[in-house]
Amino acid sequence: MPEQFGFSLRGMIASFYQTLEAGLQGLWLPKIAFPVQSQQKTEHYRWLGMSPMMRKWVGGRHPVGLRAEAYTLDNEKFEATMDFEKDDLIRGLGPQIMIRIAEMADSANDYLQLLASGAIDLGSSALCYDGESFFGVAHPGTDKVADQLNLLAAAQVAALNVTTATAPTPAEFAQAVLGCIAYMYGLKDDQGRPMNGSARSFMLMVPVPLWAPAAGPALVTLSSVGAIAGDNLLQVAAQKMGVSIDTVVNPYLDWTTDFALFRTDGRAKPLIYQEEYPVQVSTKGPGSEYEHDTDRNQFGIKRSCNVGYGYWQHAVKATFS
Repeated sequence: MPEQFGFSLRGMIASFYQTLEAGLQGLWLPKIAFPVQSQQKTEHYRWLGMSPMMRKWVGGRHPVGLRAEAYTLDNEKFEATMDFEKDDLIRGLGPQIMIRIAEMADSANDYLQLLASGAIDLGSSALCYDGESFFGVAHPGTDKVADQLNLLAAAQVAALNVTTATAPTPAEFAQAVLGCIAYMYGLKDDQGRPMNGSARSFMLMVPVPLWAPAAGPALVTLSSVGAIAGDNLLQVAAQKMGVSIDTVVNPYLDWTTDFALFRTDGRAKPLIYQEEYPVQVSTKGPGSEYEHDTDRNQFGIKRSCNVGYGYWQHAVKATFS
């Protein structure tokens, strides 16, 4: 690949990794996914049960082991490859090829959120560590806590009953989200203690049809907030209640009346991002047999990873009715 045209293979690789690294800063996935460096094809997670809480010292120590259940997650391999004529660089198409390479880096980052979106979308049926659907209606209890659910409707949060389920007003949306946060504060871990008692940061994930009412300004009054004009009602209400809420629109979700809420400040997270190896670049460039036989070059990437389920107690899916 001719250096004199300013587009060397080494420069393309360097540009790709620079774009890839810069793009990581804008992802929402790290806020809700616990990172795990994988060492094998399949990982087994037995730490998803909570650690024992402190108790008064009576009769010596009472050790608690890891859970018997194990959540397993397989790594999957993914790739993308671009093929172009060697002579395209001589013809002045180098800048266009660099744009395509930058788009490959953006796509590699976005694909992680596509994987996570798939897990979120399947959360009402795919199983998590306790054998129930991640967004479930009967997460099994223990001798210290009854069965619980994190798939919410108006029966659990009255504010989810709105005038028009596909088009709630900003005021209705704010009330529903705050009601779901209140519900999350009531969820308990397997030791019977509040799971989210110290939670102060949340992510609200909405599909495209619900983005406007989730983010829009309103002129309304809430008894717990007071009169609010020209401001985002939800953000103002949350601030007054001592919590922060990041709103994310997710075009990969085809929901029309649903939204998800995730806790983002827990030590563990609602999802697991498992990576066997990060993005790797390979090429068929100057001097290769491929170039000799076809007069073309290739720029390819691959990674091995997956996204699965962590703490269901740090997430709820809610449906307007």
